[in-house]
Amino acid sequence: MNRNPQYDRSRRGQWLRRQLAKRPLPVWVLAAADALALILCLLVFALFHHVLPRLETSTGIQSSRYEQEAADLPDGDLPDLVRIGAQGEALDGESPLSDGADGGYIEEAAEEAPTATEPPADADDPGALMPLSDALQGQTRTGYFGDRFPDKFTDGKVIKSDNHYRSANVNITVDQFEYDESTLYFADIYIRDIECFRTAFAKDTFGRSIQELPADIGARYGSLVTINGDYYGARADGVVIRNGELFRDKNITSDVCVLYWDGTMETYSRRQFDAQEAMANGAYQAWHFGPDLLDDEGKALKRFSDGSLGPRNPRTVLGYYEPGHYCFVVVDGRSDTSDGLTIKVLAQVMQKLGCKRAYNLDGGNSSFMVLGTRTINHPSNGGRPSSDAIMIVGG
Repeated sequence: MNRNPQYDRSRRGQWLRRQLAKRPLPVWVLAAADALALILCLLVFALFHHVLPRLETSTGIQSSRYEQEAADLPDGDLPDLVRIGAQGEALDGESPLSDGADGGYIEEAAEEAPTATEPPADADDPGALMPLSDALQGQTRTGYFGDRFPDKFTDGKVIKSDNHYRSANVNITVDQFEYDESTLYFADIYIRDIECFRTAFAKDTFGRSIQELPADIGARYGSLVTINGDYYGARADGVVIRNGELFRDKNITSDVCVLYWDGTMETYSRRQFDAQEAMANGAYQAWHFGPDLLDDEGKALKRFSDGSLGPRNPRTVLGYYEPGHYCFVVVDGRSDTSDGLTIKVLAQVMQKLGCKRAYNLDGGNSSFMVLGTRTINHPSNGGRPSSDAIMIVGG
């Protein structure tokens, strides 16, 4: 006799329900099944949210460096941290390495560097500066600081030592300090042109969970000094402005730092920031991490927008003195030789360094400082790849 398969399945289902009603499963079995289901859901979520790369689309909005007026801020105070020499000894006064010393912390520095007004040697070089003659086009081009710091740059010759690099376009001095049982790496940076200050995405791709070591990103662009950025790719929200282009503007949840085409740097609370307004005012770069570390007078803040960042950790900070003058600070941590800094102490350090603005970037295992292609700090647990980097190029 032919039987209906659907009828058979229905009867088997009824039998199973009767058996379960007679002999219900133990509570521990039900709890284990629920836990396994929850773990499976979390794994699937993590796979699609954090692991699998996902490309994103830029908003396509561009800001201009034309007709932006540069601010003129006074110089800051000299740092009073303890400078550490190459052999680990404390040093007093100025760095013992002169401009003409042998060595060179930049591993692949060119012997001659073009000035900012000369055409780049290779038009396809992502680190090359745009010729001023091509960019002016009858308009006022902001973000040129050659007249502001005439003694900081050379006429084309590259001068380098173990802790110093100077060329026609950049002037970088790197020092190592000890403060509050932690090791800090401080890069004091002058640039001739705002386009020497560049950012880049991991693998040159905008999207989620796309990662690359800062040293590899910097090497691709011929960067002189590189630090990690805000790890925008770990989040779906926030603002992402890179090299004058607005890539993302969604649900601002933390302090925002904006570098404008005129070289000024400003920080905003999540309620103050408006991406469209920033772009209209000439935003060049913007990061969404924080917190902001200094008040409007350059004094260390005592209360911060994100209290969860308080414990000692490795840190990466972007500092600002005036247009064309910046600093990168990276703090080692989570090791036997360096504890890392709390946000409160980090703010005090940036005040001691004389900064007018200071902004905390992604830290922990992400904190890197790279000179040329050489990582000079000691990233926690060997470091981790990130989604973006901040660079000084065009040397």
